[in-house]
Amino acid sequence: MMDLNEPYWLEDPSTVILPIRAFIKKGGDYDLDEVRVNLSKEREKAIADLMQKVPQDEKPWFAALIKLGGKAGSYSEEHDLYCELYMHAMLRRGFLGMGRRLTKAGTIDRPDDIFFLNPDELEMVLMGPEFHKLQYITNRRRARWEYLNEHWAEVKDSTHPPAFTTRASLEEAVGMDLLPSGDAIIIKIVVGELPRVRPELKADIYGVCGAPGVAEGPARVIMNYDELDQIQKGEVLVCPGTNPAWTPVFGLVKAVVSDRGGTLSHTAIVGREYGLPTLVNTFTGTSTIKTGQKIRVDATEGALYILDN
Repeated sequence: MMDLNEPYWLEDPSTVILPIRAFIKKGGDYDLDEVRVNLSKEREKAIADLMQKVPQDEKPWFAALIKLGGKAGSYSEEHDLYCELYMHAMLRRGFLGMGRRLTKAGTIDRPDDIFFLNPDELEMVLMGPEFHKLQYITNRRRARWEYLNEHWAEVKDSTHPPAFTTRASLEEAVGMDLLPSGDAIIIKIVVGELPRVRPELKADIYGVCGAPGVAEGPARVIMNYDELDQIQKGEVLVCPGTNPAWTPVFGLVKAVVSDRGGTLSHTAIVGREYGLPTLVNTFTGTSTIKTGQKIRVDATEGALYILDN
């Protein structure tokens, strides 16, 4: 979700245009100011209901935490655009400058081939690029990358695991390495809780509740940001995960299903803000569900049902 192979705004204006198109698809009856007023009323009511349950001597502390949470919420959603994504854009611009130099010298075929080199390979040729030919590396890696982008859902999960580990399985690695680390970021955002399989539900896919609720609709499997304009109003978004650049489409869909993410992941947080049933950490959502299939998301129970073939 934050990779140097993503073009920045000066390269590809669609980075800005796609969110605008998503808002247009909502229709002329969408009034952001009215939505904000209604959300504010719901928030104040929820706070008042909560404060009634808090012991008197703890009310000031809870009130302070709620106020802090309100400030942190906007920072959590927006800092990505001003920090991480900005940094990636600057780095990408610099690397593309190096790529143009290597292309001119005949070391690689295209400036963005530089992103298929590792640091050692790049350092080896940068001082004298005219003496090196690296197409045998970059072309092979680009072909593999393009194939996976096009056939991701068709390739077995074992060929692109979510983590590399020497443990016997991902579950073992999570239990023996990641969880014992006690790192809240890793546990709640990256790893998340493992889905609990409940045979009595007879679900096709199990996940973790990111935001409660039940919704049905046609699935729309989206693997990359540049596919977001394919989403139609009333569909269920099925994706690997989301970041702030994906937020505008939350106003179009009926539910969200992601392969990875914990209860504090971007997908879960924004799903709760939009009141959308959100199921995270399904692991196999994008590889099992096909665009157009009617599915029912019971995020409250952590279950997903494929209603047709």
